[in-house]
Amino acid sequence: MKKVYISSLGYYIPSGRLSNQEVLESVREANKNHVTPDDLDLLLYGNGRKFEFLGIESRSVCRTEEGENAVMMAVSASRNALHKAEIRADQIDCIIMCGVSNPFREPSFALVLSRRLGLEACDFFDINDTCNGFLKSMELAGLYLKTGKYRNILIAVSENPYELARGLGIDYRLQSVAEADNRFSSLLVGSGAAAVILSSDGNGKELVHYRETRETLNWDASIVTVPGIGFPDDASGRKRCGFYTDARLVSAEVIKELPAFAVETVAHWNMSLDDFKLFIMHQLGNNVTFATLDKLQLDHDKAPLNTFRECGNMAAANIPINLALAEEQGKISTGDSILLMSSACGLSYALAHILW
Repeated sequence: MKKVYISSLGYYIPSGRLSNQEVLESVREANKNHVTPDDLDLLLYGNGRKFEFLGIESRSVCRTEEGENAVMMAVSASRNALHKAEIRADQIDCIIMCGVSNPFREPSFALVLSRRLGLEACDFFDINDTCNGFLKSMELAGLYLKTGKYRNILIAVSENPYELARGLGIDYRLQSVAEADNRFSSLLVGSGAAAVILSSDGNGKELVHYRETRETLNWDASIVTVPGIGFPDDASGRKRCGFYTDARLVSAEVIKELPAFAVETVAHWNMSLDDFKLFIMHQLGNNVTFATLDKLQLDHDKAPLNTFRECGNMAAANIPINLALAEEQGKISTGDSILLMSSACGLSYALAHILW
């Protein structure tokens, strides 16, 4: 079987920033006419304290007046990856597009990206594995490459949830203060895109191991839907429309399950955590990141990248953007082992070992 290598990484973080204060002002404006002043003040104070606890200061957002959107970011990140790999677009055999906030249901986003890159003959398709989408795409691409079906595969992710907000009925307006906690996660999202080219030829940056685990008990802990769909009977009796997250449950489960899965997996690979120079984690907030590192008895400087503070939760783009930044900032050296640690609602967890 052939090996799988990362030929290049590209990324795009939009230039706009949405501060905590701007978010809180938008919440106030959207609810001032139907929420009592005392309740609204308490809500804004609580949200502000949560922002401080999680370590977020702003969110990356597209500037539409500058032409930034999901398609533009995907194309930019992909062209950046192609340039770094020093290969032509027509040498790409397959495009896999992943992401939570995919704006296309028909045709596939991968088809749109293929067209924008000037490709006519390659394979292309989308997958949706929520925030695990990037790592799942790496696994699928690896299977294609190892069998010899393809030689070069482009994986791209472009997250721009603000572009979909109106269509999904997501805004800052609350029906009641009681639903504020379950809408809070929508105040943390950011925009960004990344692309990676995986190849069957290379001399470094090898995808050595991949492993995942999944459960269905908490399938409805976080849901993003179009309004008005029917839900299964076991959806806890809740009315769901647009965006719903039990953030406390999700955070608690990740903190409990991800470290245990990491320890088990690394042992399964006949390795130890000390073998890894760098840990690249999906970023839900400082509480999840630091608690996970603490349970693994790892120094926080083992995971030095923190895009959550400035850019918020960029969903499936978190890990590839942070991996690209680690390379760009010289935090990785030849021979380093890197552990990519992903978690997603569902709930599911995925780990990938990259040997640089």
